[in-house]
Amino acid sequence: MAKLRLSQCMIVKNEEKNIRRALSWGRDIMWEQIVVDTGSTDRTAQIAQEMGAKLFRFDWIDDFAAAKNHAIRQAGGDWIVFLDADEYLSPEDTEKLLPLLEGLSGERENAVTAAWVQTDGREAFLAEAAGSGLENRVTVRADGSRRSALAGTVVRIFRNQPGLLYRGRIHEQLSMEGGEVSCYDASASLSVLHTGYTPEEMEEKKKTERNIRLLQKEVEQDPSNYKMLAHLGGSYFQQRQYEEAARWYEEAVRHMPKRPEEESIQDAAVFKNLLFLYSGSDQEELLQRAYAGGTGRFPKEADYDYMAGQYYFGKRRF
Repeated sequence: MAKLRLSQCMIVKNEEKNIRRALSWGRDIMWEQIVVDTGSTDRTAQIAQEMGAKLFRFDWIDDFAAAKNHAIRQAGGDWIVFLDADEYLSPEDTEKLLPLLEGLSGERENAVTAAWVQTDGREAFLAEAAGSGLENRVTVRADGSRRSALAGTVVRIFRNQPGLLYRGRIHEQLSMEGGEVSCYDASASLSVLHTGYTPEEMEEKKKTERNIRLLQKEVEQDPSNYKMLAHLGGSYFQQRQYEEAARWYEEAVRHMPKRPEEESIQDAAVFKNLLFLYSGSDQEELLQRAYAGGTGRFPKEADYDYMAGQYYFGKRRF
């Protein structure tokens, strides 16, 4: 049997600090590495070429899916590994990747779900936690110190097949034209590590301002898209524009489907952030409504009870 060919793809802009790590972690297992530059003004493109990556240019049109699909069209491998420049796999997980994909030969799955862990990039390893979806994993840093790391799941690895492309201007999702994306769940054993949400990265790249601008375009185009409404609320929350955040979160709740996705990190976070906002502004009636909405949809989410308890403890209503 011919050896499986992996195409690593990424879109970049001004990733001079990250590009070496982004192209190094999987270099030994990749058949090719494809970098699509969307307008860098630093040495990102030069470094990528020096490291042997195939470099392509793409004029930025405020559309992440369009840029990513341009990268996919350049790929010739059997499988695509599409990580951002601020994402990578640990050496241990890199060793697992090829055997895992070879084991899916002939299977119906056309994508792989991995855990997505926010990190500062200094961890030694990640201790596994039981279960899937939203988890707390213990990060053990190289110096032995520990902290909790919030983990979700992402689809970053998929077959290179016609019709399997990204959709969405921002917070783009992989979708299959005329069919479904069928995922093999490897989240218990495979983690994508992400450094892009550190305060330094967010400030340096002005990500939140960019996201708000693109999300507003999405919401104008589809006012009932509760996922985009929730993302817009989250972006204002990051900016500490709390009234705007509450406004868009409430709009997201209004358009949420009656049957929730039980393990949706984003949906659960909407109610958690509303509880935070309303407890801070001392709006008990709205806090109670957010609590009822959250516990009604996510009865296993203990944070809602804790936050409500903290509010009433502060009021000495024991």
